[in-house]
Amino acid sequence: MKIQIPWKKSATVKELRQFALVMTGGLGVIGTIALLKGRPAAPYLLAIAGLFLLLGILFPKILRWPYALWMAFAFVLGQIVTTIILTLLFFLVMTPMGLLMRLLGKDLLQKRWKKVEVSSYWMQREDYTVEKDRLLRPY
Repeated sequence: MKIQIPWKKSATVKELRQFALVMTGGLGVIGTIALLKGRPAAPYLLAIAGLFLLLGILFPKILRWPYALWMAFAFVLGQIVTTIILTLLFFLVMTPMGLLMRLLGKDLLQKRWKKVEVSSYWMQREDYTVEKDRLLRPY
């Protein structure tokens, strides 16, 4: 499966500043937690967070490539996580529900053939009046 990454031609200065602030906040939180736990990587994380803040305020256009790489990574990660979540949802929710419905003999979509001879499988709807508003706004 080939993943097509939707590249933007250029990010605006506002987007680059927001990216810098998000990276500053994220790296700052991770660096602070690492500092409280006595990890040796804490000063480096806090320094990188400070660098992002400085560049985001003074020279946001320098962050174009890190922003593009980060967005590409986020897109690919989003595709992977979405696939995992939908797969788990199908196998942990939909499959057991389908098996339970079969065990209980339910046919909610009425797809089974009737055992007796019938002339038509047409289902008659209840009578209702069609109003003009309903046709203008079907949803």
